[in-house]
Amino acid sequence: MFTPSVLTILGVVMYLILPRIVGEGGLYLSAGIILAAHLISVTTGLSVSSIATDKRVEAGGAYYIVSRSMGLAIGGTLGIALFVGLSFSISLYIIGFSESFLDFREIEKTPAMIRSCGTITLLILTFITLVSTSLAIRAQYLILILIVASLASILLGRAEVLPEVPHLLPDPGGRPATALFGIFFPAVTGFTAGVNMSGDLRDPRRAIPLGTVAAIAVGMIVYLGLAAFMALRIPVSELVGNDTVLVDIAWSSDAVIAGIWGATLSSALGSILGAPRILQALSLDHITPRVFGIGHGRSNEPRYALVLAFLIGEMGILIGELDAIARIVSVFFITTYGFLNLSASFEMIASPDFRPEFKIPVWVPVIGASACAILMVWLDLGAMLGAVSVMSGLFFVLKRRELQLETGDTLLGVWSSVVRMGLHRLTQEPLHQRNWRPNILLFAHRQDASRQALLDFGHALTRHRGVATEFLLNGGAPPPGVERRSEEHQQGLFRRDVGSVGTNPYDTMGAICRFHGFPGLEPNTVLLDWHEHAKQPAPFSSFLRLLAELDFNLLGVAYDPDRIFGARSRIDLWWSAAAGSLPLNLALVRFITSAEEWRRAELRFFLINDDPRRTDSLHKATVRALEDARVEARVRVVDTHVEGRPHADWIAQHSAGADLTVIGLPNGGVDPGVVEELDALSRRIGSVLLVRASSQFGAGLESMVPAPVQRERTDDLEPGRVHPERLRLPESPELAEPSRRFAREHSALIRSFCEGCLTSMHAPYGALIEQIDEVVAAQYAELERALAASTAYRDRTLRRVPEALLVRVGELIGASIKGELVHSHAGVERGIDRLLEGLFDLEEALPLRIEVARDPADFEACSDDPGWLRRHKARRRLVATLLRGPVRYTVRARALARYYLSFASLQLAYGALYDAAGQTRALSQDLGHFFNILKDSLAAIRHRAYLGSLDADFVGSEASRMHTHLAGLGASSQEAVERQVVDVLASAHRQQQAFADDLAHLHPLRFVRRERRIPRGARFLPQDMEEIPQEWLERQTLLLRRAQLTGALAVVQT
Repeated sequence: MFTPSVLTILGVVMYLILPRIVGEGGLYLSAGIILAAHLISVTTGLSVSSIATDKRVEAGGAYYIVSRSMGLAIGGTLGIALFVGLSFSISLYIIGFSESFLDFREIEKTPAMIRSCGTITLLILTFITLVSTSLAIRAQYLILILIVASLASILLGRAEVLPEVPHLLPDPGGRPATALFGIFFPAVTGFTAGVNMSGDLRDPRRAIPLGTVAAIAVGMIVYLGLAAFMALRIPVSELVGNDTVLVDIAWSSDAVIAGIWGATLSSALGSILGAPRILQALSLDHITPRVFGIGHGRSNEPRYALVLAFLIGEMGILIGELDAIARIVSVFFITTYGFLNLSASFEMIASPDFRPEFKIPVWVPVIGASACAILMVWLDLGAMLGAVSVMSGLFFVLKRRELQLETGDTLLGVWSSVVRMGLHRLTQEPLHQRNWRPNILLFAHRQDASRQALLDFGHALTRHRGVATEFLLNGGAPPPGVERRSEEHQQGLFRRDVGSVGTNPYDTMGAICRFHGFPGLEPNTVLLDWHEHAKQPAPFSSFLRLLAELDFNLLGVAYDPDRIFGARSRIDLWWSAAAGSLPLNLALVRFITSAEEWRRAELRFFLINDDPRRTDSLHKATVRALEDARVEARVRVVDTHVEGRPHADWIAQHSAGADLTVIGLPNGGVDPGVVEELDALSRRIGSVLLVRASSQFGAGLESMVPAPVQRERTDDLEPGRVHPERLRLPESPELAEPSRRFAREHSALIRSFCEGCLTSMHAPYGALIEQIDEVVAAQYAELERALAASTAYRDRTLRRVPEALLVRVGELIGASIKGELVHSHAGVERGIDRLLEGLFDLEEALPLRIEVARDPADFEACSDDPGWLRRHKARRRLVATLLRGPVRYTVRARALARYYLSFASLQLAYGALYDAAGQTRALSQDLGHFFNILKDSLAAIRHRAYLGSLDADFVGSEASRMHTHLAGLGASSQEAVERQVVDVLASAHRQQQAFADDLAHLHPLRFVRRERRIPRGARFLPQDMEEIPQEWLERQTLLLRRAQLTGALAVVQT
């Protein structure tokens, strides 16, 4: 084992290439190249030795080790690459021999002469190997003696002219380190020569570790010693320009020549002996053609494989370029060594029966594999990509053949270890919605016709992304085709036959939901046939209540037995505040439409809305959520307040033609009556998926709709009073001034916003109500005066005034739309712009960082401190004690303020605008109602006049009633805006106090990173605020036009 390995290591590279490497790279770079190359050989040698002492390494050497650890597909790929590399290395050594032989015979080294000499040499060596392998092996001992003699002769020799200074640094005109490393690396690959002969060793478990480690150690010592000798004793010009410099300086040139010939020929013999045995092992494993596995003679000589190795070697000789062949060999060997190290790593980590006598730390093969990967990229990226491409192609070809070892391989253990570590990691990390994957419990009866529809739908959800476990309830034969088709869906689908569960399967289903699964891979979704289970509404309702308690997502498929899922071209999804989860719907849509059969389905989202004030915000939030999820769908808000119809009627109206309708179940329990209603609805409209989300998803859309900030009521505040108490400033003077400045400027901005936006939105209605009140009072006063006039005048006035009054009020509303309303719209836009600019300027004006010095006593631990704060205080006190001074730290003031200025203040302003828009919308509707009140009052006056009972007191009382009603509207508007301003300013004050408290916190950095994180949706707040004025103008114009229309209809009726 030692002899063939060390002879291959001390080969042609040592005699013919190492002098040029030292000449061009200098001693330091040459030593680095030698050590880097041996880093790979040492780690790989130790890995091979460890594996060899655990199990018998049979014929094939390195191929056998990799294939038994990583499987035949990977092992076969590496075996073929190693065979090709060894076959090419034959030509590398023979070309080296040929160049030396031609120099000795003083024959010109032309390419043709090198090829001729090399071909003859290869034929002779191949013939010797064919005649007797044992003769070739015995000749290696003589060659070892010749190499030792040649090394002694070199060390005893002396150059004619010694260098003036040692050659330590690289030659500026030399080749780069990558090129030098590439042509040197084949020297250290020789240790596998003995491993490749493992089938011929008597005791490979003992011989491989001892021989491999000894050969690598001897080779490294010799190469480092020779490099130092050359740098110190031989001129650079000789090293670079003279290929036979070692022959020229030797004490006996004949001894060196004999050593060169012996080394090159022994290395070639080692490759000729090793390469065919690898190919033979590949054929015995049915990877390569069987003909190469045929052995001859008592020692089972692979002669056919030898012929192929001969042909590849001859191809290399015909190429004739020593450096080019060396780089090709380097790539194949580095790849092989990387996988040898990976094999050792896998055995150590994943194989439970790996108990080697020669034990090494697990980091040794890991370092070796990493070094191989790094050096391949550094050495020759193009060659690496080419080798990886070729070997990847080989791997996929072998993988498709599904070759299996009778003894198995370590990959199964690797997968077990990966799964174990993955499960542990899953239990440690919190699960976010974006990473959710369905882990489905699918309940079905084997004999049900609906089972195949459930399997198809479950497969569409879990394909490549999830897991489904089918629990078969009760026995019986399946419908025709179901069992056969279900076998096609094996990836991600597992099956358990529960057996007979009687007439009430829900106890068994409940037990499965409670206990199936394990930490890290708990089931999260239940999939079942809704129609089948709705036949027993009471027990089914109890089961649904249990699923809610266990926090499962529920998917109930109620499929149409005639259409199944139709053409799978349209999916309708319904959401309401009481039933449905938009995040879960989006997740399901992504999974369903990733299946090929649903890929082209059109998506439509319907939002059931009972509150007209939320129509726009619901639509906007849903569109935004779809954009964030990269889902293309049409969105429609169904305002059910327009007609008092049940939700089921709306669903049936819009989704009768859908191939799949997704409907949300009520949150919490589902009563038996609701079960029956949903079952009846699903039978009306085709295939339905009834969905209820777990707490991981929730309603979702409610939180996506930007809502007003929940403000504490301030009923104890008078309109003129803004702050319930003075601002409490931090005690530290460095923090007090920024807090004071923030409060002062922030308060001014919010006041300006209230005056420019909130007051402006209410202003048109105050003016309009005053104008209407004046007109109504004047017209009613004219009616009173007419009662005291002549009968003719009174009759004309009673006919004219009602119509004129209604027309005049309508004209006032029209003028308000064109004048005051447009003016207020512009004022609101300006107010929003000023607020956004002011908040940005305030943030920029604050200091980026504030250096604070505080008394260590402030950092004394308190009994109610959480663990993280207790540890933080202890660290601060320790540092202060060591430095003998106060506690010094940095406060990121601008980062803290960003939360309040870029989120909290904008949310407060958006909520205020939203509230103001709602209040003014109510005022517009009240004006429409006032027309009806006015019309009824005028009708009552005319009716009394007709009866002859009309008098001035009645007209006066009606005038007073109209004035009281209008005054109430005006007061309501004024009170609403004043109350809103007080609430907004009080909320702003709380923000200012919170900012001051955050600055004074003992761990402000934690507040920035955790407590004051800005939500993702905050980036939309400025855009949403800027859209409100136009939406408000359009909505108010529409409502006031409707009030005008009410007045016009009253005129016609009058």
